[in-house]
Amino acid sequence: LDFSSTLIRKLEARGHTVDLIIARLSNTIANNGTHNARTVLNVGFPNGGVDWTKLPHITSPFSVLP
Repeated sequence: LDFSSTLIRKLEARGHTVDLIIARLSNTIANNGTHNARTVLNVGFPNGGVDWTKLPHITSPFSVLP
């Protein structure tokens, strides 16, 4: 999430302890962001998930499918 680092910092500034769970839909993005979460748990799909770079709407965005 683009806003997770800001949200985590604001929660910690108010005295909260934050744990972060990241659901990985694809292994093409491995960044955890910049934050101070106590624990970061990455959860993914078996066999690496979906390779989004090979899906038709990415490889041929203007082709008409039936």
